Amino acid sequence: MARRTQAQMAETRANLLTTAREHFSRLGYAETSMDEIAASVNLTRGALYHHFGDKQGLFTAVVEQIDSQMNARLQAITLHTEDLWNSFCQRCHAYLEMALEPEYQQIIFA
Repeated sequence: MARRTQAQMAETRANLLTTAREHFSRLGYAETSMDEIAASVNLTRGALYHHFGDKQGLFTAVVEQIDSQMNARLQAITLHTEDLWNSFCQRCHAYLEMALEPEYQQIIFA
């Protein structure tokens, strides 16, 4: 059996994260099944555990992905707004908008 390349492993990890994020946002943490996530991307549960360790590790990776995306959106505001007060206000507004998105609400608070 040939070893998977770094690119293939990264692609598998990204697919697992995308699928897990969809499941967590639709079903919440408790109702999300590792078996269903693995089946959705045609992988074994072992592959899922290889990348994330366990369900908590997968959930943590999803939350870190969301946090990274939120941070990127906030940084973009900072880079394009010269006035510090205006930048602060826009960042606060953007953060609240993101925090109220249904996907975020379901993943973080469900």
